[in-house]
Amino acid sequence: MVRYHTTTDKKVKFPASIMVWGSMSSKGVGKLHFNDGNSLLPVIEECLTSGQDFVFQQDGAACHTSKRAIKWMEENDTDRRGAGC
Repeated sequence: MVRYHTTTDKKVKFPASIMVWGSMSSKGVGKLHFNDGNSLLPVIEECLTSGQDFVFQQDGAACHTSKRAIKWMEENDTDRRGAGC
């Protein structure tokens, strides 16, 4: 008796993907940003360093808690809320 199939489909652990980042405030919603790279910091730097106050709402994703992301948030005195803060 064979407990497992001898031929199985290979699964890709991290398939190609596109990151989508958006923002909202009491003044309305911002535009969506699509990024096929592995970091949203360039988009965040462009959008969130305008001198206005903001809160970065985290969902606990690994990219939000990477050393690079945490360092940027600390250097930019970013108010963080949510999972992993």
